[in-house]
Amino acid sequence: LSVKQPEASDDQLAYEGPDFGDLDENLQKAFHKYLEIRGIKASTTNFLQEYMINKDSKEYLGWLKNLKKFIEK
Repeated sequence: LSVKQPEASDDQLAYEGPDFGDLDENLQKAFHKYLEIRGIKASTTNFLQEYMINKDSKEYLGWLKNLKKFIEK
């Protein structure tokens, strides 16, 4: 999740907030409890984290391949 002001230019990056691991430990625990109460298990969040890491890596590799093709032209 990221937040970008509507009046911001297209070249400005959206604010993505702090890394979860940098948050206060009590806040992290409360968030995990919030998810647990709503039926979202740790196994689900772990899967999603791994999935997004892999997706990001694949997209980055695709971008690098496209950049290489562009430079070779």
